[in-house]
Amino acid sequence: MIPKIDVFKCDGCGDCVKHCPPQIMGIIKKKAALLVDLCEECGI
Repeated sequence: MIPKIDVFKCDGCGDCVKHCPPQIMGIIKKKAALLVDLCEECGI
């Protein structure tokens, strides 16, 4: 299951980036972003 990011609720804290095992998440313009093609669908 690929995570879905609700940009309206995202405050850019970076917790998701810290907990992403393959480190494919990041913060762009103070919002979370995800490289969907590289997602391992770990469910965390």
